[in-house]
Amino acid sequence: MSTPTIGLFGTCGNSRWREPFVAAYRAEGIPFFDPQLPPGTWTPGCVAEENRHLAEDDLVLFPVTHESPGLGSLGEVGFCALQAIRANRFRQMVFLIDPECLDPEATEAIRVESNRARRLVRSKIEAEARHWHNIHLVETLDTMLSLSLRLWRIAVEMGAIGADRRA
Repeated sequence: MSTPTIGLFGTCGNSRWREPFVAAYRAEGIPFFDPQLPPGTWTPGCVAEENRHLAEDDLVLFPVTHESPGLGSLGEVGFCALQAIRANRFRQMVFLIDPECLDPEATEAIRVESNRARRLVRSKIEAEARHWHNIHLVETLDTMLSLSLRLWRIAVEMGAIGADRRA
């Protein structure tokens, strides 16, 4: 069994969205997994570790920010929601889908496709969040951070963190 962990997935690249999350988790002593690696440190072996965390972490955060088209991340969202529902009813998934790609390096065609995909994925998450207690959709990174801390504390108090809870 793996160590109870918060997984910080979603937008990578030059994004700095993880910094306040990492600082807060370190201050609280909460273990986390950050798949964002320094340049030149990624190896093919990192894929297996990232996939394991995506499938097993007790709390998975998945923001798709406006900073990049996020087409790969948007594709992963469905996998995450499916994992939350099927694999472990105690796992929590928190999504943020910024409504618009504002990446200045993306072509107009890519921004249009990204914005279309964002609307589609967001509508699916909204629908699932109405039916499942462990899928959450938030509007801001601040809300994501505060919700993640609250969910973590509740899970620890209930003894739900780290136990084998497959149902």
